[in-house]
Amino acid sequence: MWLRLIQAERAEFKAELHQQRKEMEQQRKAMEAKMEQQQAVLKAELTAAAAPSAAVTEEQLAALQARVEGLHAAKLLTGRPATTNAHG
Repeated sequence: MWLRLIQAERAEFKAELHQQRKEMEQQRKAMEAKMEQQQAVLKAELTAAAAPSAAVTEEQLAALQARVEGLHAAKLLTGRPATTNAHG
C-alpha cells in the first residue's frame, strides 16, 4: 500500500516537473524571439541614424549655383573678374 502511494506521488511529481520544464522552454523561446525582434529594431534605428545626410540642401545648392552664374555673367559682361565684398 505505501509503495503504491509513493510510486503514485513520484509519478505525479515527475509529470509536474515535466510540465514545468515544458513551460520554461516555451518562455525561453518567447523571450529569445522578443530579444531578436528588439535587436532587429535597434539595428534598423542605428542604421538609419548612421546614414549620411546631405551637407547642403537643394535650396542652398540652387542659390549657390545662381550666384556663381551671376558672377560668371558679370565677368563676361565687364571683361574683368567680378569683385566680392570679402575685403571691404
